[in-house]
Amino acid sequence: MNISKLVLLNRRQWQENKKAYYIGMLAIAGILLFLFIVTWHFRDTFKGDTNRGIFLLGLFVGGGLFAASLLKDVKQPSRGMWLIGIPASATEKLAVVIFYSVFVYLLFYLPLFYFLEGFFQWIVQEDISKIERVDLLKNGFYYFLFTFIISQLLILMGSLTFRKAAFLKTILLMIGWFAISNNLNIRLLGFMTGEKNINGGGLFDYFQFGYGGENVYVHLPGNIDTIVSIFFNYLLPLVFCYINYLKLKETEL
Repeated sequence: MNISKLVLLNRRQWQENKKAYYIGMLAIAGILLFLFIVTWHFRDTFKGDTNRGIFLLGLFVGGGLFAASLLKDVKQPSRGMWLIGIPASATEKLAVVIFYSVFVYLLFYLPLFYFLEGFFQWIVQEDISKIERVDLLKNGFYYFLFTFIISQLLILMGSLTFRKAAFLKTILLMIGWFAISNNLNIRLLGFMTGEKNINGGGLFDYFQFGYGGENVYVHLPGNIDTIVSIFFNYLLPLVFCYINYLKLKETEL
């Protein structure tokens, strides 16, 4: 991997698309501000931490669309020749794409969200006590970053796999996989434990069951939980990176 070539690729990517990035940032800002206004107007209807919900919605939906746009033409040689014909290896191209889809998006999104959250808080300052600001460090909320990285890698993989409607197909597959795996996980846990009141849980993470009108959480032992976290947060993204590398390498001339 040539560092100077990575710098040139990054510079070209930015120079050719910076206007689209600015327009996209303004669009995300408008959507976020609209969601703040809607949830505040119906604050008696929307219960819970709505600001975190808005944060995650903007992060994953906006980030997913941004990642899909980076490779939307690669499966169409007539339109994707700009990427295919660049004299760089698949590793260097993938490094730039991942850099933009994850780090550049976060670099723009995080300050934008907090600015808009603060701006909206200033607008409704007479009820400032009712607004709970998003705190990434509270209750380990920052772990969403691992999920975000995995979802971005999956969307990139979908862009390199499907010829048409890649983003939509990838999202549907991700939703389908989550629904099926969650349902199978609950059924498997119920079979293993004999507990018939299991009503939720995370794959290789925890499960919850109803008892006396309350949800009781059962977590994995600490050492097993650490192994599972290492696999899902570190090893799995590397696997997806390698698959994306192989897919991108197929487009080399």
